[in-house]
Amino acid sequence: MVIRNSSGQASLVLVLLVGLVAMIVTLSSGTLSVSNVQIEETIHTADSAWYAAWAGVDELMYRLRSGQRFGDTYSVTLTLDNGATVSAQIIGDNTQRTVQSEGFIDGVTKRLEVKVASSSSKASFIFAAQSGEGGFELEGGTLVVGANNTSGNVYSNGSVLGVRASSGIAGSRILGSVWAVGTIGGLASPDTGGVYIQKDARAGSLTACLVNGNVRSPAPPTNCPYAGNYLSTNPPSPVEMASVDANYWKNKALAGGVWSGDCTVLETDGTDCTLGTGILGNRQILGNLSVPSGINLTIDGPIWVKGDI
Repeated sequence: MVIRNSSGQASLVLVLLVGLVAMIVTLSSGTLSVSNVQIEETIHTADSAWYAAWAGVDELMYRLRSGQRFGDTYSVTLTLDNGATVSAQIIGDNTQRTVQSEGFIDGVTKRLEVKVASSSSKASFIFAAQSGEGGFELEGGTLVVGANNTSGNVYSNGSVLGVRASSGIAGSRILGSVWAVGTIGGLASPDTGGVYIQKDARAGSLTACLVNGNVRSPAPPTNCPYAGNYLSTNPPSPVEMASVDANYWKNKALAGGVWSGDCTVLETDGTDCTLGTGILGNRQILGNLSVPSGINLTIDGPIWVKGDI
């Protein structure tokens, strides 16, 4: 009789089976981890394309509210800092408009369509200040800020010029974003003085300024430090001044009374139409309106000035 001991073979088979199971588990875990990373990357890319599409909607809505005339169809293309591209158009007329926007990045496309509802027939003032080709000249300690200390955004079809760009405490200051078809620079000369801008700036050129956000222009800024990123892009397009119902706003101004003669804000010779408050609104001024250097004027309603400002 021959007795064979097969326990060693059984142990070897068991070890091989355990090793095979361990390899399968390891490979499955590795495949799962790679899949999770790919899913997260896809979600991130999809979100980026989605936000890019919204950027196109925001751009056209800004232009619509600022009074730009589109005709039956108007389109824009944008390239964002993250490389995403945007193609957006607005179609329709004053009774019904539709914004269609497409965002694309890394092979992913997202599309949006927004119906525009008009909530008022009156002008919508989305900027603290908006000018035609004459632009803005900020003398002395001029400060531009929105109502209730909101962003004082400025849109100029010309240039925005100031006497001194500082840290935002003094000088020519705009506490918001600036779009200028022309130059953002110095008042005395293009590359001296300048303007402090609390947020983003986009212009034909930036030659003297201090920007606390991103900058966009055809060429890199000179004598204009900025805290954000620089993007080479075309200057903003001229925007037509909003068409307003002049009689409506005149009547709103008259509702608060009439100031006879010139008004010099916070002057002590009896010509201060703010009566020492530095706040003016809902008032007609039959003469000139003057704001001395270093004086802040808060406008909390429409004013109708018969003379010069």
